[in-house]
Amino acid sequence: MSQDAAKMTEAFLKAVRNLPEFEEASEIVKNNSSGRVWLIGGFVYRNIVKSLYGRTSKLDVDLDFVVEEIAGDIRLPSGWSVVENRHGNPKFVGESG
Repeated sequence: MSQDAAKMTEAFLKAVRNLPEFEEASEIVKNNSSGRVWLIGGFVYRNIVKSLYGRTSKLDVDLDFVVEEIAGDIRLPSGWSVVENRHGNPKFVGESG
């Protein structure tokens, strides 16, 4: 891993460490998929930038995951629901919407 990549990885991990929303969403995705999982989108780059530049504003918690395979029966904790995104894929929505 290059020095720049390592720096960005550490910045991201620092930003999400102890973030309950990230932990909960990650667990939901793991429980409802098989194969590899990728976290993509604004959550990744916005929080890396905030961490690298010392921003203390609230973290963006709009989490977008891509999974290899979705489980047959989706199981969600209380307070969560499934809606269809604009591409026809399941979108898990928590209480905070």
